[in-house]
Amino acid sequence: MTARFDTLGDFLDHGFDAVIDVRSPSEYAEDHIPGAISLPVLDDAERARVGTIYTQQSPFLARKVGAALVFRNAAAHVEGAAHGP
Repeated sequence: MTARFDTLGDFLDHGFDAVIDVRSPSEYAEDHIPGAISLPVLDDAERARVGTIYTQQSPFLARKVGAALVFRNAAAHVEGAAHGP
């Protein structure tokens, strides 16, 4: 489901059960929507590793490594940290 919010007020009144922020912990710490749940798909070290691969080796390889990490980490959130009421 895609939602469009024209103002910050509209976003904050989104009506969803939760807002999940999937950015790295340092990105989340820098700024996030109040009340957002942090479930990062890359930790800070993984993000740095993928960025280094991108600049020093190959954008394709970085995307491949990054995708594998994202899928693995997202699955771990679904299996463990992300739980219902």
